[in-house]
Amino acid sequence: KMARLHVCLIAIAAVVHATQSTKRWDCGDITQEQVSAIVSMLNSSYSSEVKAIVEGYNNATWHASGLNIISYYSHTNGDWWRLAKAPTPSHNTSGGSADAAMNDTYTFYTVTAQVPRNQDQGLQWTYTGPQDDVEYMYALNRHYVFNSLAQAWATTGNPIYPQLYSSLVCDWVTHEPVPSSPTSQGQWRTLEAGIRSHGSWPQSFYQLQLSSDFSNASRLAAITSAAWHGSFLYKFADNGNANWRSMQYNGLATASVAFPEFKGADGWYAKSATGVANDMLSNVYPDGIENEQTSSYHKVATDNFQEFYNISLDGNKTVPAVIRDTLEGMHNYLAMALDQQGYSTMNSDCDLQYNRDYIMEAASVFNRPDWTYVASNGKQGTKPAGPGSYMFPWSGQLIMRSGYQAADQWGWMDVGPFSSSSHGHHDKLHLAVRAHGEQYLIDSGRFAYDGSVADTFRDSYATHTRGHNTLLLDGANQVSTPSVAKEPLVANKDYIITDDHDWTVANITFDKLSGVGIHTRALHYERGSAWIAVDYVTTDRPRNVTALWHAHPDTNVSYLDQDPCSGRALVQGKHGSVVVLPIFPHASPYSSHDCTVVIGRKTPYPQGWYSPVYDVYGPAPTLEYELSITASAAMAWVIIPRQPGQSLDLTASLNSTDTNASVQYKVDGESRTVSIPLVQQA
Repeated sequence: KMARLHVCLIAIAAVVHATQSTKRWDCGDITQEQVSAIVSMLNSSYSSEVKAIVEGYNNATWHASGLNIISYYSHTNGDWWRLAKAPTPSHNTSGGSADAAMNDTYTFYTVTAQVPRNQDQGLQWTYTGPQDDVEYMYALNRHYVFNSLAQAWATTGNPIYPQLYSSLVCDWVTHEPVPSSPTSQGQWRTLEAGIRSHGSWPQSFYQLQLSSDFSNASRLAAITSAAWHGSFLYKFADNGNANWRSMQYNGLATASVAFPEFKGADGWYAKSATGVANDMLSNVYPDGIENEQTSSYHKVATDNFQEFYNISLDGNKTVPAVIRDTLEGMHNYLAMALDQQGYSTMNSDCDLQYNRDYIMEAASVFNRPDWTYVASNGKQGTKPAGPGSYMFPWSGQLIMRSGYQAADQWGWMDVGPFSSSSHGHHDKLHLAVRAHGEQYLIDSGRFAYDGSVADTFRDSYATHTRGHNTLLLDGANQVSTPSVAKEPLVANKDYIITDDHDWTVANITFDKLSGVGIHTRALHYERGSAWIAVDYVTTDRPRNVTALWHAHPDTNVSYLDQDPCSGRALVQGKHGSVVVLPIFPHASPYSSHDCTVVIGRKTPYPQGWYSPVYDVYGPAPTLEYELSITASAAMAWVIIPRQPGQSLDLTASLNSTDTNASVQYKVDGESRTVSIPLVQQA
């Protein structure tokens, strides 16, 4: 069996510390209705103890039956979550999200708010936060705080934590009963049901079994909810996109393993295993990348599949080999795409994620010393074969690197399909550059999906081509086709990786653009020296071309020459810099060009912004080149990393046809000429 790999499933911690309790929902005592409902859901053939509970129930003994159910769960199931012994009672507090919840204060996606209570003192589970973002409500109903409260009690022994937990459980079960079908916006979306059933509900339930402040009514409410979730997900776990389904299948599998005495529990697991295997085959490319084309959601999918494997091990279930093999491929992408500072690629709906420690643990689980080498900057493990660059041919992601040391160069380019979901961005041909231990040319991020931030940035910038390092024709957005790849890119035809250089080429058209308008970008990475991007615009009429290079907010961007549009642009970081050398032939078909550094512009559309994580954003410098062409034209960009003290006296020139470009550039007194194909190779 594969060892258990620990994953972090979107744990959002509050930063407000408070222990003053507010008025809250009163659980009361157990009821016959509760006990009767649970008895009706138990499989009497599961064990003699369960059979005795079921057969011993009647109108006269219902209260005793309820206590027998509570006693049964006090010692059965969930051993991997249970505490070996109760903590020593105290009045100590844990801080963080558990204490914040004492005042109904919750933080999700960096947004902190006090959630209102209704007139009956129940929490307002429909609250969308101070920015009126439904994502806040969804996070509230995932009940992350349940695990926080259970852990706070485990570390302090303070009864305030299981007391609040008991109230919240009864409150939610009372006010949010399971519906007959999923809700589109609310407490019973299938996604939230899967997340609760997999994580917050069973883990906290079993971790608090030794607490005398975990009320009997709350215990029965939690058991009832577990059965609700299992039955609900058995009907609807197939709903939604691949990432939703993976979390829903995890919830269904966990319900089966954590509460195996429920009727239908074996069927719950069988359905989840089949669903996970099918989704892996349908939604993970053979190169290991989940086809939404975003590294953040790829990691979410990886974590969810890994969690399915983990819960299967806990429940002594036999898992199909395809799940284990696909998991290794998914981890391989995260490992091989890791930059020298331990960060993953940032593409489409994505946050900047630090994954070094995650990959180090995965390398141990999968026995992959090459991953260890990448994640440790070559200090441990075995160096991967090849020069360091890596193409994922199905997803069309080219990872370029000069080496594995902390100061070495790293680049990423997208030459693949759009995305299988709405999480895709119109970012084909985007190029990101990192070197000297810092980021220079970046993706702008995802900003937000709903609320005021999304209203400002989502469609007009975050997902739009103008939020990426590529070209726009007449301001138009790239098309979103193809959504998925039907076949892989071919080595030595679509891309080349050699000891001294990498090369790839691809093209894209634009949505709602009149006539012929095609952007082709060929990229040549001279390993350890420079990135050379050649852009060729094929058009049947005059066009306005916008070229964009988004820089990290920690850099300073300036022009070094009197004529900035044809001179050097310096992106200066703390440890080094990159110089962007644009090459525009002065002769026809160029009729004019203009350029500027944009920082934090909002009208007529956003430009010069950066969002490193969801709902967090700020201004960032962007090189914006506005060009007018009368016919098809080529332009080029030579991007050269520079260390402190190295000369910035750099020049470049371009000669091009529609099939090949010759770029000559001079660096450190040495002239170099590079021939760059603009079409696929035979």
